[in-house]
Amino acid sequence: MVVTKEQVLAEIERRLGGLDEKSREAARLALELMMPEPESSSPTPPEWQGENPPFEEMAKLSLEERGKVMSPLEEPNTSWLERKCAELNAGWLVVVDGQVLAHGARLSDNPLSDEQLLALCHQTGKFPLFYIHPNRLLIEETSAWNSTIYPNDFYPTLSMTFTGNGASADVTADFDTGRVAVLRDQNRRSALVGRDLCLQLQPVVSLDFAGHQTSLHW
Repeated sequence: MVVTKEQVLAEIERRLGGLDEKSREAARLALELMMPEPESSSPTPPEWQGENPPFEEMAKLSLEERGKVMSPLEEPNTSWLERKCAELNAGWLVVVDGQVLAHGARLSDNPLSDEQLLALCHQTGKFPLFYIHPNRLLIEETSAWNSTIYPNDFYPTLSMTFTGNGASADVTADFDTGRVAVLRDQNRRSALVGRDLCLQLQPVVSLDFAGHQTSLHW
């Protein structure tokens, strides 16, 4: 049974008779000291779970295999990663065993070079987790397909622009629609490229065979 302060005060007055204002305030103060209000429980901040895999082991794997290893590390730490992004006003993080070793507000904001990443791997002995906040990857683009030497024949492409060191380069990538990870819809004549390489932030690439277009959704 939970007894409130007002109930205790009422019982004191019942036993001792009516209290004057000064006595009542003294009794209230005594009750405050003896029965403090419980502190409001604030949500426990998320904690980092798991460890980054050893760099030497990851160096032997393909990109696809690395993605499958890193996915179980990123997924349970999504709340922790998003919280760190908010604390640091960051759009991307480089994390090893719960320690943020590098971060930036934008993808073009002080990205680590290959040499810096490799030095980080040797320094920590671990393969870093590179996390990009979903808000930094809100992209939707569409590109037309290229024709072949045969009439009414096209193959799917996706145009990309790479920038760095004051220069940029436009690249058109071709898709291998015979891969296992490509899912087809025969009725709608479309396909969805699988997400097995990157983690949950991998782009969704839709191939429209009727309209001869490729759509990229981040």
